[in-house]
Amino acid sequence: MLISARSFKCSFARAKLKFYRSFNTIYHRASNASSVLVCVQLLQSICLPVLLYSIEVLFPMKSVISVLNNVLDRTFYHIFGCTDPSDITVIRNTFNLTDVNIIHLDRYEQFYGNFSHANEWSDIIFYCNNNV
Repeated sequence: MLISARSFKCSFARAKLKFYRSFNTIYHRASNASSVLVCVQLLQSICLPVLLYSIEVLFPMKSVISVLNNVLDRTFYHIFGCTDPSDITVIRNTFNLTDVNIIHLDRYEQFYGNFSHANEWSDIIFYCNNNV
């Protein structure tokens, strides 16, 4: 959601709400599966795209990245029941869900790589976007 301000800002409150809604639904349904791997796989395939929808076209601030990382940390806390931040970091690295900033940069490179081959104006648009 766009926010009225002097500079371009977006709010991720609605994305967080939808992420938590989808995660809680999946976690409740998969609680009988007795496997945390099922929950993590569903988190990666269904819930994470809800949270990171179209983030590759933005340049989020560090505070936004921190909030999104906190959202993922809390879901892993909920799944695994551990509270130590180092344990959550190890678990996220095990399941290849590293820092949201790294995920954002990967998606950004893939998006602009595909976009640059789309038409003849893409180089100009990419240049103007990076120099703003």
